[in-house]
Amino acid sequence: MLRVRCLDTGNRQGHDKRLEAYMVEKFYRLGCDIGGTFTDFVLLNDRTGEIKIYKCLTTPKDPSDAVEHGIREMEKSDACLCGENG
Repeated sequence: MLRVRCLDTGNRQGHDKRLEAYMVEKFYRLGCDIGGTFTDFVLLNDRTGEIKIYKCLTTPKDPSDAVEHGIREMEKSDACLCGENG
């Protein structure tokens, strides 16, 4: 179970509880490693333990472009990302 904790404890307690409830329903974790040539992704399904590995070219001008591109490609290649809880 994923727990979300927010450092800003101002007037956002209701928001934090909704976010925590939302995150508890999710069961995928994604790790990204932005390297000089490739950006690597590891997708873990917490329910099944299944691990999938993806790779795309790094975009030196803006590395976040490679992360966005990689996530979009994972969605195309793996229907589980858009399934019942995705």
